[in-house]
Amino acid sequence: MTTLALRDHATQILMAIAKDMRSRQTEVERYVKSQGLAEITEGASETSAATHGVLRQLVGFDLVQLAAEYRAVRATVLRLWSKELVTADATALEDVARFNEGVDQALAESIASYSDRVANSRDTFLAILGHDLRSPLSTIASSLYVLSNGRPDEPQRLRTL
Repeated sequence: MTTLALRDHATQILMAIAKDMRSRQTEVERYVKSQGLAEITEGASETSAATHGVLRQLVGFDLVQLAAEYRAVRATVLRLWSKELVTADATALEDVARFNEGVDQALAESIASYSDRVANSRDTFLAILGHDLRSPLSTIASSLYVLSNGRPDEPQRLRTL
């Protein structure tokens, strides 16, 4: 993919993470979120991260590649952030922790939408396969019934076979 295509949702995802970092959270909410037990954001199917997951599935990314994008975003932002940081005080460490929580939340939303898309694709494939096999299998079953229950003459037996 081109650099532009790889960055297609980066701005929106980073803006959502920044918004999350500015929101108030209790210690309990942060603990639950850090354990991966927080619910996916309500309406997650409409977030940039969720859209990103669906689109990556459509272009053939696997989950490892999807996660690698988030690792690269995290590493890049933290590297740039550390260059600007003069002193590492409690506020800076808190910001890093909140940033990591936001990245993890975005990744969870992307993976959830990716997985939903995979499940829908699988179900659609199986439905089409079942429908397309129904007619040939029905014909085979009918032919076997005629061959096993009747005494067809040789031309009818050959036609049935």
